[in-house]
Amino acid sequence: SCKDMHICFTDNDLDALKVCQRNCDLNKLSPNSYSIHELTWGKYDDNMASNAVGFDIALATDVLYDIDLIQPLLISVTKSLKQGGVFILSHIPRVCYHDNQTIPDNLERHIIDCATKQHGLELVKILRRKVVPKEWNQWCHPNAFSGGAVFVFQTSV
Repeated sequence: SCKDMHICFTDNDLDALKVCQRNCDLNKLSPNSYSIHELTWGKYDDNMASNAVGFDIALATDVLYDIDLIQPLLISVTKSLKQGGVFILSHIPRVCYHDNQTIPDNLERHIIDCATKQHGLELVKILRRKVVPKEWNQWCHPNAFSGGAVFVFQTSV
């Protein structure tokens, strides 16, 4: 049930964690229903998981702004999810590349291949918005969601 749910917020930026705490306070979340942890992707803290078997769901939104972050993100996700856990990645295709770095022909395919072939996740579904509602243009550039997708992965059962 929802009353037994525990949410773990993470970031490697202490200021972002303060924003998480403020949002929890403003939304009057029970202190027992969430935890906030500093996390550097690619590393894992055993104390972070709410139980010994890991999390049911990991959610990451618009976090891949540098191609070097893909592998560390996937390491953290796969180490923190329980067997059969779900990873939801909302992604808008824009990343920075560095000198002497191989640039993939298709960034989306690259992310999916890293998740499935290197980290053992199964791609369950790709969700796309075909048309962005006109009212969204009031607060966001019309091309802001161009090529965006939500990838739903699952660990092996």
